[in-house]
Amino acid sequence: AIIGIIAGFALPSYSKWRASQGVSSATNTLMGHLKQARHLAIGENRSVAILVDPSQYTFDKTSVQQNTIMMLQYDSPTLTASPANNTFTFASRGTVNSGNITISSGSFCKKITINGIGRAYFATPPSPCP
Repeated sequence: AIIGIIAGFALPSYSKWRASQGVSSATNTLMGHLKQARHLAIGENRSVAILVDPSQYTFDKTSVQQNTIMMLQYDSPTLTASPANNTFTFASRGTVNSGNITISSGSFCKKITINGIGRAYFATPPSPCP
């Protein structure tokens, strides 16, 4: 009975922690791929695009080499990215169309802002989360 009571208090906290960690993990992974896309565009003197969908993103879909196409699912099926169906295309000079990506799960969210010179950074997420 005591274990049941303790588990009853711990389970909601664990669920919130898991959602928070899922958002952090997905955001960090996407941030890494945004930086990688910029470096790849500059290094290979070509455009590299990342297409953001509501539940996944496609890295370098325009590549001639089929091996560089990666569909990466976020860690949790409840995570979403917005705006949906947005493409960020890094030019050979590292510039990109600017925009924001918000990844959320329940009451947790993180926002990535991409400026015109290709710098991606964490920004203050919207309140409340979408």
